[in-house]
Amino acid sequence: MKAVYTVVLLTLVLAASAFSQSYTWQHMGVFPPSHGVAGDTLFGNGLHGLAVDGEGKIWVQHYYAISRDSLLIPNYMADKDTTVDVDTIEARKITVRALYCFNPDGTQPAWSPLKVLNMPGGKKDTIGGYSVYVKGKLVWHPTLSSRGAGVGLRADWDGNIYALWFNNVYKIDHKTGDVLNKFVINTNGSLVAPGVDQDGNVYVNRVVTTGYPLWVYDNAGNFLQYARDTLAGFSRAIDVSKDGNDIYYAGYTLHTVIRYRNSAGSGVLGPWDQVDSVMKGFDSESFAWNKKTGQLWASSGSYNDMPNRYPGVTTTYDPGAWYAYNPTTGELTGEKINWEFGVAANANERPRGIAFSPGGDTAYACVFGGNAGPPPGLRWYTRKLTSVEQTESAIPSGYTLSQNYPNPFNPSTEIQFTLTKSGMTTLKVYDMLGQEVATLVNEQLNAGTFKSKFDASRLSSGTYVYVLTSNGTRLVNKMLLMK
Repeated sequence: MKAVYTVVLLTLVLAASAFSQSYTWQHMGVFPPSHGVAGDTLFGNGLHGLAVDGEGKIWVQHYYAISRDSLLIPNYMADKDTTVDVDTIEARKITVRALYCFNPDGTQPAWSPLKVLNMPGGKKDTIGGYSVYVKGKLVWHPTLSSRGAGVGLRADWDGNIYALWFNNVYKIDHKTGDVLNKFVINTNGSLVAPGVDQDGNVYVNRVVTTGYPLWVYDNAGNFLQYARDTLAGFSRAIDVSKDGNDIYYAGYTLHTVIRYRNSAGSGVLGPWDQVDSVMKGFDSESFAWNKKTGQLWASSGSYNDMPNRYPGVTTTYDPGAWYAYNPTTGELTGEKINWEFGVAANANERPRGIAFSPGGDTAYACVFGGNAGPPPGLRWYTRKLTSVEQTESAIPSGYTLSQNYPNPFNPSTEIQFTLTKSGMTTLKVYDMLGQEVATLVNEQLNAGTFKSKFDASRLSSGTYVYVLTSNGTRLVNKMLLMK
């Protein structure tokens, strides 16, 4: 009986090793849809904040005040009138900062975009500035207010949104767009996208961090403590585990992600006394949890701040990509999302935001800079389960990439390839412009013969190129989709 059990178990193990499943992310285009116009016609250059709320709505924050977002200000303090040497007050249409919210289908709630925030107690707060007394008169002027650039968004574990402008922190009800709470961090510098734990504690630091602390505030906006007395480098984001025991600091000029861990693991605030470099080679500017999978996603770097520069460590991370990190194992999972560049290797397209749907299978990503034309500021991706099946374990005589079958095809086809030795292997599909449209294989494979299925139901008719890469060998072939 024992011998039979052993044979059955061995058979199951061999079958499992012959059929490997993995997840890949497919680029779905600009979000919200640009209706056939090239590039992101809505936001373009300057996106900085991105979050998905508890209902799956997508929140977008621009770094700048953009021309289409304006308000008529009745008591605007104009420039000094030098002919009579007095300060003038007039009604003026002023460009202000705004916060956008989208439903998953690309439409907006009736209250979006937010230019004036509904504060507790019935007060109003204009994001682009507010009224102050000057020489005994109540006037509105952006240079006299503490408002500044949009620097980051984060959804808390209840689905509400934290939005930051310069050193102002707003907690916003994701169902109504109303402000639940606001507090100001007294620092002479811009803040970053914060982290929020399950108790609503907010973790945040400055962009220029050297000599400045990592602050922790409670969900009512009361200062609790410094998680770290001083930090180092430049930063654009921070995040924290749900229980608050692990803080992930993206000091991108340090060429790594720093994890501050509470070694006691008690769930009580601090001390975060264990310090590790967990993503060596990352010049990371954005974080987000995929709350469905429990993975932390981090950007690897950009063509402005290249990855793979951690001293003494050899890495090959792609610029303009986000990678999934498993906090339990402390390793990358193999999943990644590559930004679709408006201009190849554009140093201005820096990965500044990523967020995931509540179901975990849709991702939204944005970059800060762009190119003329207009640039692709915000895009979306879907997670697909892919499979590669080993059909023969015998070691072939060479690397091959067969013609897909059927070809032409509609909408799916099968691709067969052989590997002479084990190694990290990718099988990717590109359109004729060189843009990646699918990753079919991205994992460690043994030597042997394999086949993989490609579903092109979302793509347009045309010629596509598929590329196999393994152990320094690169093979290319073409296929024709006819619908």
